[in-house]
Amino acid sequence: MISTPFVAVAATLAYLGSAIALPSALLESQLDSSLSSLQQRENTNSSEVEGIKPSFDITSCPGYRLTGQPQVFDAGFTAQLSLGGEACNAYGVDIHNLTLSVVYEKDYQLHVHIYDSDKKQYQLPNGLIFDRPGDDPSSVSGASSADASHLAFHHTAETGSQDGSDEPWAFWIERKSTGDIIFDTRTEKIPTYKDAMNNVVGDSKRNSTAMPAHPLVFENQYLQLSSALPEDANIYGLGEYVTGSFRRNPDETVQTFFTLDAGTPVDSNMYGYHPIYTEARSSSEGKLHTHAVYMQSTSGMDVLLRRGLIQYRAIGGTLDFRFFSGDEHDGTNSPNTAISQYVNFVGLPTMQPYWSFGFHLCRWGYNNISETQAVVDAMREADIPLEVQWSDIDWMSSFRNFVPDPKRFPPKEFAEFVNKLAEKHQHYVPIVDAAIPKAPTNETDRYDPGTRGEELDVFIKNKNGTQYVGEVWPGYAVFVDHQSKNAQQWWTEAIGNFSDIIPFSGLWLDMNEPSSFVAGNAAGPNTNLSDTPAYQAATSTAGWPQGYDNTTFGISGNITVGGKLTYQAGVVQNNVQKTQQLKKRAEPENDEERYGPSDPDYVYHNSSQRYLSNPPYAIHNGIHYSDTTLNLNLDKKTVAVEAVGQSGLPFYDVHNLDGTLEELHVYRALRQIRPNERPFLISRSTYPGAGRYTGHWLGDNYALWTILPSEESWDLKTGAGMTQSIDGMLQFQMFGIPMVGADVGGFSRNSDEELTNRWMMLGAFSPFFRNHNVQGAIPQEPYRWDSVAEASRKAIRKRYEILPSLYSHMSKASLTGEPAIRAIWYEFQQEFEKTKDFAHQFLFGPDLLVTPVLEPNVSTVNGLFPAAGGKWRNIFSYEALEVEPSKNVSVPAPLSSINVHLRPGHVLLTHAETGYTTYETRQQPYGLIVNLNENKTAQSSFYLDDGVTPAPTDNSTLSVSAEKGSLSTKIEGSYQVGQKLDKVIVLDVDERPSSVKLADKIIESFSYDEEKKMLNVTGLCADLNQPISLQWS
Repeated sequence: MISTPFVAVAATLAYLGSAIALPSALLESQLDSSLSSLQQRENTNSSEVEGIKPSFDITSCPGYRLTGQPQVFDAGFTAQLSLGGEACNAYGVDIHNLTLSVVYEKDYQLHVHIYDSDKKQYQLPNGLIFDRPGDDPSSVSGASSADASHLAFHHTAETGSQDGSDEPWAFWIERKSTGDIIFDTRTEKIPTYKDAMNNVVGDSKRNSTAMPAHPLVFENQYLQLSSALPEDANIYGLGEYVTGSFRRNPDETVQTFFTLDAGTPVDSNMYGYHPIYTEARSSSEGKLHTHAVYMQSTSGMDVLLRRGLIQYRAIGGTLDFRFFSGDEHDGTNSPNTAISQYVNFVGLPTMQPYWSFGFHLCRWGYNNISETQAVVDAMREADIPLEVQWSDIDWMSSFRNFVPDPKRFPPKEFAEFVNKLAEKHQHYVPIVDAAIPKAPTNETDRYDPGTRGEELDVFIKNKNGTQYVGEVWPGYAVFVDHQSKNAQQWWTEAIGNFSDIIPFSGLWLDMNEPSSFVAGNAAGPNTNLSDTPAYQAATSTAGWPQGYDNTTFGISGNITVGGKLTYQAGVVQNNVQKTQQLKKRAEPENDEERYGPSDPDYVYHNSSQRYLSNPPYAIHNGIHYSDTTLNLNLDKKTVAVEAVGQSGLPFYDVHNLDGTLEELHVYRALRQIRPNERPFLISRSTYPGAGRYTGHWLGDNYALWTILPSEESWDLKTGAGMTQSIDGMLQFQMFGIPMVGADVGGFSRNSDEELTNRWMMLGAFSPFFRNHNVQGAIPQEPYRWDSVAEASRKAIRKRYEILPSLYSHMSKASLTGEPAIRAIWYEFQQEFEKTKDFAHQFLFGPDLLVTPVLEPNVSTVNGLFPAAGGKWRNIFSYEALEVEPSKNVSVPAPLSSINVHLRPGHVLLTHAETGYTTYETRQQPYGLIVNLNENKTAQSSFYLDDGVTPAPTDNSTLSVSAEKGSLSTKIEGSYQVGQKLDKVIVLDVDERPSSVKLADKIIESFSYDEEKKMLNVTGLCADLNQPISLQWS
């Protein structure tokens, strides 16, 4: 759900079409006074007091030198680094003594960690989210060695210490098999740039994107490390992000890492924090090699790409890197392997329940039980399968978590509604926000979660020990300290009590960056907590998809009105007011405009002193998103970074972890409450390792075909469209969160018939498949337009038919860490140069190629179909695709259709018939679709289990192979398959068989389509728990 920023209130709320009862002038005054007090407090030691002042100049930084002799072990070594000269104190206080740890953790995994020897800088506690090997090479169990590693660590002091040397220390990483240097911090290898990037507004001494030098900088509030890259580097990841392509721009990218409630802004930071990238390079032999680089940090950070380099700039923590070779033991290399190696490190994704792969439906604005029930009924009347009904914050009483509204969602009727869904094998998921109402507000008020939180002392505090209070939907709000000793108990009790009232199937965790609408503390000891800002619902929303001319044809969203197409070429933005003009982005004239009334007069007295809300280095927080300088005050839009947890640790150090720690607690609570069921969570803010607990939806996207041009999207505060949902799905495979999908139809703005039609078809081939939109927009449920209803029935039925295969791909992602959604070049590396930039097509698993329509008013789609040793087959019609392989070609794509093709030489496991729900569908027999390659062979394997029980659970692997007129299956494992194999379709059978046999039994019930070369065998009733042999001659 989109939050309503309490900054630039009038402009932002006018755009969102919503209103806040608290006057905007008062809100701005609160923000200004809060910021002022923060700066005054930080400036207690002014320039009149002697101390260390930041120089804002990295050119004088001396780097470091290796001193003494390294301690060498089988698995690596440690060494000491000392500041190489006079401290530069660029954006903080230089730390003089560092420790270098190099550990060959696995053959494919190399750990390089540079940290302060006194260990005062914050590091993620091991085991908090995931387990990882330590820094001592002598104590890492099962480690590799320098000789066995795929990667070699080199440094400038390999022959001994640098005592007495003027040369700054540097290191580089070599891929042994090719000799490629995949990471290189030697300054002479890295280009410099005296000018700032062209696409960054407001560059200044506080965060200039110029790069005049590349020393290693390690300060208490600023760490910098640069590495050389190939000039046209192929970098993927560094997210969560929305931009114009899957591949990152190697010439001008600023990616900020600071979790932010920001919608889906273009070229800005947003909900997730994942400083992991893969890089693909072609070797001298022409082979593609992919590796992964991960920086372990919790701090706010900028990562910059310019031609020939990558640079890390963090405002805390340490320089903690892991390098993953992407190599298998047999020497082969693939992006799938590089991703898998990283995902195994941060933790394999949780296994999702089978029902979660059904179709989900939500809207912000289902205001009561009756409206929600009417939607469920309308879906069934339209015969559009609905698996899961969701509720946004509408269900809550005064937006209070865990408390249904007594009038609109009375608990008894609410529970009856959910139970009625369950009786029909459907499911229900409500939203839970991270902000907990500051309640009870008075003696007559009752809010048990708030009272219990006070008793267990689980809420974040101000530095003076008082309770920190922010402001979100319920008004004044508090936030759980997720590292407090009683946090797990509080979540388990709160969710357990709620589940006793409403028997939900899963939970939707929103606003957990965490979001707060004010800067600093919102309430003091004399604040009347009952007098809280009240949210008012929107009645309309501005904006339409590209091509829909609402000024001529009104707000129906129909493809035709009065027999005329509503599409108009060139219409890319229509707001409610036709005359609305885009704002001109005014360049700030000076630093005061960029950074407020004055730069704080920073004075440090030691390295333990820190400026938290406004550190000297201003990360590009909210760049292009906010009309105000979010980088000036990190407290804006979130819990104040000066707030502290039970341990006294400032939120500054753990802000980016908070959403994932919430997900961890909720996951564990659900495991305890329902030990025999897999938890189902969909969450917004994520950190490495989050996939162990949750899936992710791609946030508050827009009813657009694709993002608007950069400056237009920045000015209008729009973000991701349908096209970017593919980029998002690919990103989160890399991040180890394969259960991912976008809000189908778009969340913000009004959708239309054509966009919803195409997006429902695309969504059916996403791991997570949910239609959702904002209040005030026109309805976009799939039954609203006849063509969309037709498309939805077709797409969802096909999804349910092939769900055993999709479920198997997703389960394998959980078991191996390999991506379920793949770019074409992941499987067909020979197509890399043609497909490396844009992901307009993708593969679900290794075998299903999806080619969606991503633009309006067309009946064909362009795509590339790699040479794969046979014919790609349309899974809807079973027709062979007769196109020139490995070329960009046009194929038919009429409305209410999507091109999805099965790779030659592969098999789909199917449900032979589909029902309205996944449960009903699972009761049906199995089927197989076999697409023979040019050698008349095919083989695939499938993961099978009950789809309910938490892993590890009984499971089996079904292997299917076909060759020379025969098909065979074998099964291995402990899971007993209840349904029979009833139907087999074999494609590319050259002539009608004279006979078909199941083992020695003649099968009469088969047909042959000569045009499609398709053999269709039915009525088999074969037991999949036993080997099966089918022959045709």
